[in-house]
Amino acid sequence: MEHTKATPPPWSVKVEYDGDLGLSITIPEIDRMLNDSDWADHGDWERDLAHARLIVQAVNSYSDLLAACKAALEKVRDQKTYGQLDAAISKAEGKS
Repeated sequence: MEHTKATPPPWSVKVEYDGDLGLSITIPEIDRMLNDSDWADHGDWERDLAHARLIVQAVNSYSDLLAACKAALEKVRDQKTYGQLDAAISKAEGKS
C-alpha cells in the first residue's frame, strides 16, 4: 500500500478572535479548520484549541522523536525497553 506524503512541518495553529470571543481555529498548512463560530458549539472551543495544538506539536516533533528513539534503540541493553522502543518506532512508521 502506497502512502501519500504528508505536508512537511513546520505546522502552526492560527486562532482568530473578536474581542474575547473565539472565531476560528485553523491549521493553515493543511487548510483545515477545527472550529468556526458559524458552525461549532462555543463550548467546544477550548477542547478544539487543545486538539489543534496537540496535532501541530506531534507533527513538528515527529522526526526528532523518531530519530531519538532509533538512537536509543542502538544503545539499550534491557529487553523490555528494547521491545517498547521497537514497538514505538514501528507504530510511528505505520508498520504496526
